[in-house]
Amino acid sequence: MADERRNQRARRMVSNLLLLASVVLGIAAVVLYIRDQQEPDQTLVAPTAIPGKNDLVSVANALKAEGLTVEYGRGATKSPDLDPPGQLLEVDGTPLYVFVYPDVALREAESTDLDPASFSLTSPSGRPVDLATPHLTANSNVVVALAGGSPDLADRVDRAVARLS
Repeated sequence: MADERRNQRARRMVSNLLLLASVVLGIAAVVLYIRDQQEPDQTLVAPTAIPGKNDLVSVANALKAEGLTVEYGRGATKSPDLDPPGQLLEVDGTPLYVFVYPDVALREAESTDLDPASFSLTSPSGRPVDLATPHLTANSNVVVALAGGSPDLADRVDRAVARLS
């Protein structure tokens, strides 16, 4: 009988501790909710790219500023004409390969004499990437190769890339 009372007392104590913990957590949740509602909304601002230090996000943001739909693609490419690997973006459903250089001088040295007719890409496994005749444009530390699309899309990509600092 004494063991039974001790077990009941222990169960009541555990039950009371769990009740107390749930009340404390409930109060904490309400306090945090009220505090969050009182703070002004903070709009997140994308960081500004350092001139000559653009990255894939900088290119995507410049394309979006032109009103283009941009999705990050999967996979990387290589070009015998360019040193850095190409990163894929889908721009209004058209593949756009972005090559980001560590600085403007290296990009200029490699991209000055690029010929769209002979430009080629391969997958990491060495399989050729179908480009037909790509539209190439470069600015700052970035070279992009648009694989298809309309002349209007090519013009908008040119304007976006020209916007890069």
